[in-house]
Amino acid sequence: FWEMDAAQHLISNPNVYAFAKPGQTYVLYVPENEQTHLTLIGNNDEYKLSWFNPLQGGELIPHSQPLSGGDTRIPAPPSSGDWVALIEKSKP
Repeated sequence: FWEMDAAQHLISNPNVYAFAKPGQTYVLYVPENEQTHLTLIGNNDEYKLSWFNPLQGGELIPHSQPLSGGDTRIPAPPSSGDWVALIEKSKP
């Protein structure tokens, strides 16, 4: 994570906060009832999405479908409240 930087330029919603190592790892803080698009570097790449509840803690909750590179709509979190999205490039 020490190689990551603020990445607000990669998201469409100014109420969502982004931190990224573009092309590899993205972390989004998604406040309740907010949606966003994220530009994932590498149009032919796939990324896995996991959710973390910062208020309750616990394990990461994997999203069932991979995300594609390019301009991607981030799916809704597992439930209401604030969430953190961890998006990592899938291993080939």
